[in-house]
Amino acid sequence: MVLSRPGVVRRLRERKSIRVRAHLPVRFGKGETGDAYEGFGLAKSISALGMSLTATSTLGAVSERLRVAFRLKSADLDTSIETMAVIRNVQPGATPNEPTAHGLKLDQLDATQQMAMKVFVLDRQDDCYTGRVG
Repeated sequence: MVLSRPGVVRRLRERKSIRVRAHLPVRFGKGETGDAYEGFGLAKSISALGMSLTATSTLGAVSERLRVAFRLKSADLDTSIETMAVIRNVQPGATPNEPTAHGLKLDQLDATQQMAMKVFVLDRQDDCYTGRVG
């Protein structure tokens, strides 16, 4: 017997991979071409497939592409990553002085870079469980 109608059901998006907190400087360049990078941002979280990148301004619209470069260091690995990323979402800051968060999907990683991303995420995940990360 149903006593009342169900309330609003919220759907949560399921992630394709584990995301961990990070604090990595990231160089970025707008568009797919060019040798120079135009600015710096900060990766606040990272997964094997992408990252949340904050910057002082909006870097582009959803589905636009960026060039990104950053370095991943873990216990046994030190890898430079230079690749293309697609902007999946943009969240401007609440006030004009707050940074804008960009959800990025990394889409041109070679096998070595993919492995480095996975190792970094697993190392950070282990750090969280053992209490080494604050």
